[in-house]
Amino acid sequence: MVDAEGVRLPAEKFSFPGNEPGPVIRYRERLALPKPGEKWEADGVDAGIRLVIFLQKRNAVKALNIAYVDTSKLGTRRNSRASCVSVYTQDGTEIRWGCSTVCSERPYLCNPADELSDEEKFANLVRVLNENPRLEGIEYVDLRWKDVGLVRTAAKD
Repeated sequence: MVDAEGVRLPAEKFSFPGNEPGPVIRYRERLALPKPGEKWEADGVDAGIRLVIFLQKRNAVKALNIAYVDTSKLGTRRNSRASCVSVYTQDGTEIRWGCSTVCSERPYLCNPADELSDEEKFANLVRVLNENPRLEGIEYVDLRWKDVGLVRTAAKD
């Protein structure tokens, strides 16, 4: 467990607010676990934390029932179709976020040249939610571009 600054919390002193765990951050790089009180120095952890905080400030984490933020493609982006940061709901819907604010500070992580800002991506998400309030039947939503025409409906069984 880490706090908003990425500092590892001692297990015996941590409790979830309301006994509900926050979203997990998945990151591909295997790193040594920092000691309690030490900052976890990893771009993927930092990007995940920042995005979770951004979404929490907009009451989206609980409203969307976000399970985890996947930053495992951060720093490996090969083409504009890959999303280096994705958010996943408890129901398995992928929200392709793309580059986050941390990437604009560290351009070696991904190439956000024509991607929207986090605020614009969130506005796209709100538009999608107005049409699909619970994202039911949605496999993924790609928020990175002006046209959110990349909303896919999952195949029915």
